[in-house]
Amino acid sequence: MIGNTGTCLDSPVHRYPQGGDLAGLSLDPLVDQPARVFHLTDAFSRGIAADAFDRRGSDLVGTAVLLHTGWDARSSTPEYAVGAPYLTEEAARRLVEAGVSLVGFDSLNIDDTESGGERPARSRLLAAASTWWST
Repeated sequence: MIGNTGTCLDSPVHRYPQGGDLAGLSLDPLVDQPARVFHLTDAFSRGIAADAFDRRGSDLVGTAVLLHTGWDARSSTPEYAVGAPYLTEEAARRLVEAGVSLVGFDSLNIDDTESGGERPARSRLLAAASTWWST
């Protein structure tokens, strides 16, 4: 079972022992912020590449980036667990460099669950969150 599947809020301590946890999180960074929805249902590969954000605008500072792949339509079916879209490490780096405040995703996991356990997108996003997360 993938532990962070479904509606969840990940925190830096899940990846970094000295990272902040949910008990120390102020809700301020999570509410009353602009959101950008990226509709990626036309993707040709499972891995969402960094250029997906170039094509659709670059002013992402302080925004919640919501990734709509359409994978949620498979929820509660066997197909949900196989071949799911994911965010590439380069795309995660691009979002961090763009200064996004939150990333939401409608797929099984933000990383490739078929990669053998590596979690580069999650690691990069949580490392960035550590810089503003209150502890």
